[in-house]
Amino acid sequence: MPPRPIHTERLDLIPWAPEHAHALANFARQPGIPPSIARDPQWDPQHPEVLSGSLLHHWDAHGFGWRAISERAAAVIIGFVGVTYLGRNDLGLDPCDLELGCWVHPAHWRRGLAAEASTAVIDHAFLELGATSVMGCAASDHRASIDGATMLGLQVEHRVPQSHAADLLVMRVTVQAWTRRPGAAARR
Repeated sequence: MPPRPIHTERLDLIPWAPEHAHALANFARQPGIPPSIARDPQWDPQHPEVLSGSLLHHWDAHGFGWRAISERAAAVIIGFVGVTYLGRNDLGLDPCDLELGCWVHPAHWRRGLAAEASTAVIDHAFLELGATSVMGCAASDHRASIDGATMLGLQVEHRVPQSHAADLLVMRVTVQAWTRRPGAAARR
C-alpha cells in the first residue's frame, strides 16, 4: 500500500518523493533556516538527490518519514516535516528514537503552519506508528525552534555541548504527555 498524505485544516503533508529534493536544497539556503539538517552525513546542498535517496530508503524500510508541506490554498510546497528514526548519533540517544523535524519557508512563518504540520506528524507517530515518545533537537540559541517545540509539549531532556556552535538541546514528548494536552481527544 503506497504511503498516504496526511491532511490538516490547511495543509497536505505529502510523503517524500524524488521531485522534492531540489525544493529542499533551495529551501535550506534561505536565511533564518536552522542548520540542523547539516548533522545528516547524507546532506550535500550541491547533490540533494543523495539525501533524497536516504529519505526514500527510510520510507521503503519503515513506511514513514519526511513529508513535503503543501499549503492547500496555494498548492505550493512551503516546507518539510516528518518523524524518522534518529539512527547512529553522537548524542547518547537510542538510534530507534523517533526524531521530529520541521522546516517552514520564512515567507510562511508566524501563521501556525509549522505547529499544524508538526502536530499532525506527532499524532501520526503516536496513533498510527505506536511510538512511545518523539524527540527533537534545537540549538540552544535558536529561540523560535525551542519555543515551537515547547508549545508542542516537548520538554528539554538534556543539553549536549558543541565545540563549534551553540549547545544542542534534546527535547522530548511522551505519548502520555501528548494525550493529556488540550484538544488531544478531538484529534483522535
